[in-house]
Parts: sequence; structure tokens; C-alpha cells
Amino acid sequence: WRLLLGALPGLVLLAVAAAGGASAATAVLVAVVGVLVLLAGTAAGAAAVHLRALRVAVPANLYGVCSGMPSGDAPDDDRDDDRVLAPWLTDLLDEAAGLPEGAGPLTFGHLWAGPGAEPLTGLEEAPADAAVRLEVVTTSVTHGRPVRMPLGARRDGVPPLYVDPAELRRLLPERVVAWVEEHPPPLPEDPAERLERRARDALARPLVPLPASADLPVALAVRTSLSYPLLVSAVPFHVLDLEEGAGALRRVAAAVDDVLSSATSSRSSGAPGSEPGEEDPLGAVLVRLPGEVLPTRRVWTTDGGVTSNFPVQVFDAFAPSRPTFGITLRPQRPGSPMGGPLDPGAPGPADDALAPVLHPLEPGADGSPAGVLRFAGAVLSTMQDWSDTVQLPLPGVRDRVAQVEVPSGDGGWDLRMPPEAIARLAGRGREAGVALRERFTTAGASGWTGWETHRWTRLRASLPLLEEAAGELVAALDPATAGPGEQDLREMLRLPPEEVPVHPWTGRSQRRRAQQALAGLLESSPAGVPPEDRLGAGAPQPPLALRYGPRDGV
Repeated sequence: WRLLLGALPGLVLLAVAAAGGASAATAVLVAVVGVLVLLAGTAAGAAAVHLRALRVAVPANLYGVCSGMPSGDAPDDDRDDDRVLAPWLTDLLDEAAGLPEGAGPLTFGHLWAGPGAEPLTGLEEAPADAAVRLEVVTTSVTHGRPVRMPLGARRDGVPPLYVDPAELRRLLPERVVAWVEEHPPPLPEDPAERLERRARDALARPLVPLPASADLPVALAVRTSLSYPLLVSAVPFHVLDLEEGAGALRRVAAAVDDVLSSATSSRSSGAPGSEPGEEDPLGAVLVRLPGEVLPTRRVWTTDGGVTSNFPVQVFDAFAPSRPTFGITLRPQRPGSPMGGPLDPGAPGPADDALAPVLHPLEPGADGSPAGVLRFAGAVLSTMQDWSDTVQLPLPGVRDRVAQVEVPSGDGGWDLRMPPEAIARLAGRGREAGVALRERFTTAGASGWTGWETHRWTRLRASLPLLEEAAGELVAALDPATAGPGEQDLREMLRLPPEEVPVHPWTGRSQRRRAQQALAGLLESSPAGVPPEDRLGAGAPQPPLALRYGPRDGV
């Protein structure tokens, strides 16, 4: 109706012109004005329709035009799931993993166990001998940071997550949602912590806790990363509001203590509990909390590429035990053939680094806004990709990354790429994989394979970091760095564990190991070492930096 309302004034003028009663010149003038008003009104009406969709319909659809699930009220069996994103993706993952029909959904425990083995369950961390270790990156716009899934025991700095099954059913097939509902994470061993967790989960309903990492469906993690701002719906999680709900959480803890104390007293006296639900500790806790509700907050997650489009460092190590590869897309350079030459970097000198992506920012000669738009686009691209861009030329990174050039108009927002363009791009991806395989398995002029060269390069580039850290520690441990009346770090290291007021050692043996490790590191200090003998001399360039940051940062 908004479209019709916008067109109505123009239609009225055209009707007046057609009704006659005026001179021919006046009728023509009214008709021309009517057409112009009709076009302007229709455009305004269309803009109003789209603005309302952006303001109302998109947020109501979990901040996306497309949810990835079938629409309408028809039962799932009557829909073509092969053409719908989430069901198709879930089936594809099960099929690719070789799961028998009905054995899914595929979980991270399946991947960790490997083909043919019973899936691992209840674990938060992948075992050291995991057959396949998958890490998926998403972006929590609520927390303003990237997040890896599965979260693992360290939770990636994110508190325990809950999901609303009703919301999840709008994004994923029923069998995935049912699996999440039926596989809560294992309870703690401590009786008080166990009962408090059960009480929190009960008071958070209808929300259910996210399964342990091993039991997390891969389809859920992938769908979380696959979200695209305003295009593919975001995936909402929930967390307990520790600020607004602080009082409620204290009341839960108090009720748990009361129930456990009553049970202990009853056992000591030999008398049975008399309160309703006393035979069930959880019921006894809930009886003490009538009408209690735990406040929660939504955690909105969207495309992992918002914060890191190419997190190739996820599996990094000083001396890697297995190769990791990456294929990245870049705009086609002027003069390059279609698709551009593969550029898998080089493990050698710095001038063999990956060719950087340059943004053409020359202003348009005709005064068009194209230059300003290109500049704004380059700014946004830099905000999003700078952390990925600066690591591509690094030694031990550039040799394992292949860049594939994409012609202008392909990829990105082009959702209607013709099949031949998709096949052409997929072919370039296969060529990139072959190029990387050949590089890492074939011996070069040095006699080493690319894999041997890669491992040595990583180690050679990493050792100077230890030397630099040792030099910084020598300076920090110098008693002269302590202010008047302050203990210097050497004195702190000699304190018995019971005298350390903050983050004490677990025991004297741990303190002894720390002292031994520190003494060994200090021997690597570059102080007094000739420049040509320092570990950074002749090391691969550009040099790396050892930074203090979160262990699970992306």
C-alpha cells in the first residue's frame, strides 16, 4: 500500500488530464506533470517499502534478509531442502564426513575421533591426537570481538552460552536443534557446583546450555560463521547477565548451600527431609526460589570475516609438526589474464613476498563521486582486513598461502554468478591446491622440500623472539628498575608460595621450576653478544614480534 500511496498523486493528475474539460495544452501539461509525479511518488513509495523492511522486517528475521531455512507453513517433508541453505549444508557435512544416514548431525567429536571411530563426547578440548581439528571463527558483535568455535575449556573469553530452541529452529534443521536440546554439557564433579549449575539451567528455561565442544554440531558452528550482516540472519546466543542478575545468582548459591546443609544435618540425625522436593536436591532448591528468574542477554554473532577474513595463524607454532595452507582471493590486477597467475609466495628472501593488494584511489577526472566512494571502501576494507594483511608477507606464512585473482564483478555481493564463472573460480582453487602441494613435497635447489624449508624458516624466524624476550627480562629484573620502597622482581621470585599475596605458586616445586625456566631463558639474553652472533642476524625478513595477548585471540 505504501507503493500505491506514493503513486496516488500522479494517478490523480493523469485522471484529471484524461477527463477533458480543459484546453489541449493544459491537458498535455497536466499529463506531463502527472507522469513526473507518478514516477517520483512510485520511487518514494518503493523507498518507503525498502526502508520499512530494513527497519522492521530485517531485525524481526534475526537481522537478515535470508534465514537459510524454508519459509511458509508447509511441513519440512513438502519442501525442497536441496535448495535451502541450512538443511543442504547440514546434509552435505554429514555426507562429506561419511556418516551413515541417521547417524548425524556431524559433531566435533566425530572429527576428533576420525573415520569409523566412535565419536568423542563430553570433552571441551580436542585431544592431542585428534584426527581432524576444525576451528571456526565467528564475530560476536555483542562483545565486539572475534570468537572461535568450539569455545573449548578456556571459553575464548566468553561466558557459558545458552540457546533458545525456538530461535534456533528458525536457522537450523530440527534434528540439529533436537540434538542440542538432548546433549547438555557434563555437570561439575563438586556437589555444590553441580547443584548450582542444575539450578541455573532450570531457572534459565526455555533456554538450554550449549553442548560441550565435542558434542557441538559442526553445522551450528559453520552456520554461525556463515552469517552475513543484513543478508544472512545472525545467530543469537544467550548469556546470564552477571550484573543485573548478581542478586539472583547470590540467592541461587544461598539456596544451594541451604539445601546441602539441610541434607547433611538430616543424614547426621538420621531423620528424613521434610520439605517439599527434599528427596530431589534440585526441587528443594527451586522450592526456596519461588518466582525467581535469571536475567539473560542476547549475544549476536555474525560473519567471522567482520573481524578476520583470513585467520591463517590459528594453527601456528614456532616449529610446526604438520603443514597448514591457505587460499585467499584478491582483485584481478590490471593486465593479468582472467583469474591471474597463482602466487603461492616463496619461502626465501623478503622480495619474494606475496604481492600486496593495492587500492586504486585516484580521484575521477570528471568530478564524479567514484573517487570518494573508492576511498571510503578502502577505509572499510582496511579496518576489516589489516590484521590479516600484515601477516601475509611474513616468513613462514607467505610460502603456505596461494593468492587467486578474481575478475571484477565476480564474488562479493554477486549472488547471481553464472555457473561457468563459479566453475572457473573453483578450477583456480584446485590449481592453487596443486601448486601448494607441489611446493611442499618437491625438493628445491637446496635439496630440501618446501615442507622442510617451511619448518626451518618458522624456527629460524621464531628464535630471535626468545632472545629479545630474554633481553627484556634481564632489564626488567634489574633491581634498579624498582622504585623506592618497592620489591624488585628477583625478591618476589624468592618468596615462599604462602607469602605471595596475588596469583601464588601452587607449591614450592612450581616456584623452583619457574626459577629454573627463567634462569635458562636469561642465558639467551643478547646483552654483550656481538651483532653478527645474535639470533636475529641473517634471520628471515621481515622480523616477527612476540606480543602479550589473549591465548585464544584470532
